[in-house]
Amino acid sequence: SLAFSPDGKILACAGREPVVRLLDVSSGKESASLNGHGGRVRSVAFSPDGNLLASAGEDRIVHLWDVLSRQEKAKLAGHEKPVSAVAFSPDGKFLASGSQDRTVQLWAVPSGERKTRLRLNHPVTSLAFSRDGKILAAAGRDRVIGLWDPITGKEGKGLAGHLSYVNSIAFSPDWKRLVSGGNDATARLWDTAGGKELSRFHN
Repeated sequence: SLAFSPDGKILACAGREPVVRLLDVSSGKESASLNGHGGRVRSVAFSPDGNLLASAGEDRIVHLWDVLSRQEKAKLAGHEKPVSAVAFSPDGKFLASGSQDRTVQLWAVPSGERKTRLRLNHPVTSLAFSRDGKILAAAGRDRVIGLWDPITGKEGKGLAGHLSYVNSIAFSPDWKRLVSGGNDATARLWDTAGGKELSRFHN
């Protein structure tokens, strides 16, 4: 997993090691290594203000790091299986985590209080917030992308069309469109309001 800091100066890198490495983008050199995971790291994400970094993986714990001090601020425990995806809300007040235990959990930042637990029918591979923070999209080992109100947990109309599980999702800047990439070798563009597929790209 890779993530740029909001100012573009730091690149967080994670993989098969139980460590997150921070690279200085201008020099390409490693500036810090964040140790504390109990297994490989699957996902990293910066908070919108760049002060926090979330990382999660095989140890089933979401780690919150202070980017300036490079110190761990919190451990968010509650998943029963490895965590595959983390994503901050646009206002930075919440952090969503998706797991192979078929749940998405919403945490308050920085307190670490769990606010919502969403139960899905499949392991989660990717999460994305809309720019206004009112929609949380969750995708995984299913052919349907779920759309949720992250605060109330109310589920909206899902986006169905992939022929195999979905690997990655992302909202457009105006949050009216969502793109998804699946194991069916297609990328699909969706109208999130109407739930319709707008276009399809084959690999």
